[in-house]
Amino acid sequence: MGPAGWVVLLEAESTNREGAVEMSRLRRLLEHMPGVEPTALHCAERVAVQVHVDAPGEVEALRVASTALRAGLPRVGLAHLRVIRAEVLTRGEFERDCAMADGGADAARAQEVVDADNARSAGNHLLRRAFQDPLTELAAPSWFMDQIEQSLLAQPGLAVEEQAVVVLKLAGLGTINERWGRSVGDGILVTSARLLRAALRPGARVGRVAGDEFAVLFGGICEAQVEAIAARLVEALSQPVLIGDIDAALSPSAGIATSRLNQDAGDLLAQARAAARAATGQP
Repeated sequence: MGPAGWVVLLEAESTNREGAVEMSRLRRLLEHMPGVEPTALHCAERVAVQVHVDAPGEVEALRVASTALRAGLPRVGLAHLRVIRAEVLTRGEFERDCAMADGGADAARAQEVVDADNARSAGNHLLRRAFQDPLTELAAPSWFMDQIEQSLLAQPGLAVEEQAVVVLKLAGLGTINERWGRSVGDGILVTSARLLRAALRPGARVGRVAGDEFAVLFGGICEAQVEAIAARLVEALSQPVLIGDIDAALSPSAGIATSRLNQDAGDLLAQARAAARAATGQP
């Protein structure tokens, strides 16, 4: 079976609260997204880019569209934008939605909407798995890595901003799984993710990068600030967690890595992960 036609809708927002994006920049963006057929939509606070892609499946279509967008944003001075939502439709679904938006829907068409929504729900489940850890709803490892890669890209006329990654290793989770079962361990992970979000500012870039490891990406803050935040996160994750009638506690540790010139995302994350494991006495 050959490639299929997909329409990918990517919605992005600014990380530095610059406000509305100029339409002229969006028009230039469309010239810097090779391999896709984009059209851009614009609103005051967010940017939505609609991309037509030929790919063998929806996850691959999403990957192609996201890669093209990330490559184009720095070239038009919009590297401060980050993707916050994505949706993938077949071209048939997209054209049907457009047609229904243009005209009234009768009973037969209403049933088509139900069918399309069911199919889209299944597709969105695949997208969430590509972007989001299904248990904690934090960024999935691949998507977190994409965020690191984007943060290390040079912006036109500007030096690359120093980035820091903090990896938080939840020592003791394996013992809890063995003693009380995986469901208790999963409950602790969900609670830990909630505690982590509460301890960070809204919109922080945080992901689950391994079974017992979370990671947070920081940019534009000094080493002392990162260390202070890391200590606060360790304290938050050290709180005892009550799952049913089981009172369990973890022994989290933090590892910090700061980016160097021309360093890649994988190396930066690996350094932070090694530092976190070393803090627990693991090799």
